[in-house]
Amino acid sequence: MFEGVYAELRAAMTISEFLNKDLGRIKAKTQKNIDKYFFELFKCFKEWDGKAALSLLKEQLERKVGKFKLLDQRSVGITEGIEIKRLELSNLIAQYELIKKQRKAKSCYMHAI
Repeated sequence: MFEGVYAELRAAMTISEFLNKDLGRIKAKTQKNIDKYFFELFKCFKEWDGKAALSLLKEQLERKVGKFKLLDQRSVGITEGIEIKRLELSNLIAQYELIKKQRKAKSCYMHAI
């Protein structure tokens, strides 16, 4: 059986695989929702998970006014169920940020070993 540092590294690699799978799943689900409901975001930004795009997306999701502000009045995006999608996207972004922090903490721990 693995002991000492090797056991720590093996456990860290297991955690890393778990976090990477979760991050991929969350990124795909977020991308799908943005493509379906808020695709105008990509008129301004290449990727949704860049610092500026993520900051703008979070700011817009926190607003409680009718439509997502990035949406044009002539938008062809889906407009039904927008409030529940706003909540779902907020949750997905929170999960995305949490996993990014966990990956960073795990990486720092592995470098310290």
